[in-house]
Amino acid sequence: MPFPTGSYDFAILALMRRAFDDAWRHAEEGNLAGWARDDEAVRREMAARIMGAANLGERNVENLTVAALRAIDGRHVGKQVAPVKYR
Repeated sequence: MPFPTGSYDFAILALMRRAFDDAWRHAEEGNLAGWARDDEAVRREMAARIMGAANLGERNVENLTVAALRAIDGRHVGKQVAPVKYR
């Protein structure tokens, strides 16, 4: 998936960054079964999906996280993700 184009203010960038970090933590903690470990390709796809959702007007961090997780595991379509607890 090519990266979507768009311009983002600092608040949206912060939401996108948090969603990406939350999704990656879910993946790293093993909350997803059978995801591919081609880290660079997975990270690019996750970022592209977050940007695509943000370009469509999504501003909810949990929904952006779910969009990223769909890059790894399509079973997350339409599901909410529990917020990640930061250590």
